[in-house]
Amino acid sequence: MLFKDKWSQHLDKLLSGDRDTLETCAGQLARNLDFFPLLHTLCLVTGQRFDLNEKDHVKAADAWLCWFSDHSADLKWDDDEQVWRAKK
Repeated sequence: MLFKDKWSQHLDKLLSGDRDTLETCAGQLARNLDFFPLLHTLCLVTGQRFDLNEKDHVKAADAWLCWFSDHSADLKWDDDEQVWRAKK
């Protein structure tokens, strides 16, 4: 899969708060639940710990995707901390 081979090209955009890239990455994770490097990166930029709290990477990816589905509309990029945060 092209995305899996070149996913790091999306990293700069993801780490700069690009919403489209966040959604693209979430979509790719949904297609490749066992793609742990992407899950780990998404957990880092959203402040979640599903990648660390669940030994089964597929279950962890599913948990992150459920969280993302529930909070996607409320996420806003925090320039100071360089992470996506749910608006309060």
